[in-house]
Parts: sequence; structure tokens; C-alpha cells
Amino acid sequence: VSDAAKELHLAGNSVSTLVNQLVKEGHLVRETDPADRRAARLLLTEKAETRLGDWKQRRVALMSRHVTRLDAADQEALRAALPALRALAVTLHEEAEDA
Repeated sequence: VSDAAKELHLAGNSVSTLVNQLVKEGHLVRETDPADRRAARLLLTEKAETRLGDWKQRRVALMSRHVTRLDAADQEALRAALPALRALAVTLHEEAEDA
């Protein structure tokens, strides 16, 4: 849980509460880490995988619906901007990792 808190940049007690709730709702399973019996591994359940998959499909459909409403010039502008947006996302992720 402490690793998850660091990754999420949240207080350990907040993440612990959230993890307990997700376990109770059947979205996460806690397993003892075989390499370190003091640590727990958090694994997504099939229920969580399905929910995430559904959410991703809805997000793609929403984005597609709105992008297709743009005129050709705006669609091309978005396409041209994608490499810069990807680079920006990588930089932001790396900076968050270092923080």
C-alpha cells in the first residue's frame, strides 16, 4: 500500500482506506508477496478488469464521436499535434515519477 501511495502521490492512510474499500467491493485482491512476506501485492479482480475495459471502450467511443464532428482541417491539426502531445505526456509522467 505504501508503494501505491507513493505512485499516486497520496497519503498512506488515504490509499489504505481506498484499498480496503476496493477489496470489499471485489475490485482488488490482496496477496502476500512471496519475495517479502511483510509486503502485500494488490491485484485487479476480473470484475475490475471488466469495468476498466468497459470504461476504456466508452472513452474511445466518446472521443471518436466528437472527433468525427470536427471539420477536416481540425482533424488534421489534431493528427499533426499527436507527436507533441505524446512527448508532453511522457515528460509529465517522468516528472511526476521524479517528484
